[in-house]
Amino acid sequence: MANTRKLLWKIPVVIVAVILGLFGASQAGWSSADVVLNFREMSLVDDFITSLLFLVGFAICYGTTVFIKWLAKPLLWLIVPLFLYVAIVPSAWNGYVSGFDHSRSAVIREGWANAYVLEHMTPRGRYESCMDARIRLTEDARLVCIKVLAGSPGEVIPGSGHRCGLFGLVTCYEIAPSK
Repeated sequence: MANTRKLLWKIPVVIVAVILGLFGASQAGWSSADVVLNFREMSLVDDFITSLLFLVGFAICYGTTVFIKWLAKPLLWLIVPLFLYVAIVPSAWNGYVSGFDHSRSAVIREGWANAYVLEHMTPRGRYESCMDARIRLTEDARLVCIKVLAGSPGEVIPGSGHRCGLFGLVTCYEIAPSK
């Protein structure tokens, strides 16, 4: 009877700890990939904030792992691979694919975008979304894309920077054509 009571309170506590750990692993995966892949484009403040978000996510993930080890040690065989999977596959990969823009990530998942979403993206996310043939654009979104892609003659199109050159070490930009 005592073991049953002990098990009954441990199950919901472990479930809540696993959910918190998954959120922490997700944040740590997204933030670490963002820092590693975009450290050249990030300002010092952006780099600090993203690193701080990584540390918070990692601390939550690590803390829940230690807590689960203390409370239900055999469950670690399931939890550690699950946390690693969530940190790497859905978080880091989706962050990379979306250019580390949450709005673009949602647009990719949904398959369509409107003007409001495009206007609240980073310049890179907006440029990529306007150029992405998989994303259906509403009428108001098409007008935003026309403005984005039709810069002044000879000017750099905002967000068009991409890696090119030897090993992708140089950032190249697209220039608006002369009229």
